[in-house]
Amino acid sequence: MSVITVLKYCNEKNTENDIFYYKNNIQEEFDLLVSFKNTGRQWGLYLSKTKKDIDNIKEKKYPIGDPYKIPKYPDIEFALKATQALFENARVGDRIQKLPNGNKCYLYKNDSIFRYNCSIIPEKIRKTVEIEEWDQEELGFYKLKPSN
Repeated sequence: MSVITVLKYCNEKNTENDIFYYKNNIQEEFDLLVSFKNTGRQWGLYLSKTKKDIDNIKEKKYPIGDPYKIPKYPDIEFALKATQALFENARVGDRIQKLPNGNKCYLYKNDSIFRYNCSIIPEKIRKTVEIEEWDQEELGFYKLKPSN
């Protein structure tokens, strides 16, 4: 699902569109770098493929605000409305790997790997769409990265 499709569906306050968005978005998987953190009231993480994309984004000084109201920037591969825990612990340059068919993701920081649920999912969606997530006791530090 493209960033524009995500933007379109998340801006509308229609439950049917929300269900469509979560059913399709939850199935996607990605392995991307945190390139920009929205410090506004939303916990938005903008994700890109390469360190060069991150440098391009730093030069452009993207706006603060709703992560789903960003203009189309070619350097941004995905806009994630992250959980508070993921947002607070992710830093620009960290890698996020989202597993397919659920809300589970790994955050790779320095020499460690952490487990987080990726996105904020509204209660009305949870009642309609079955979403696989980490259990509370599985969240946070997972293990050290294997040394090369």
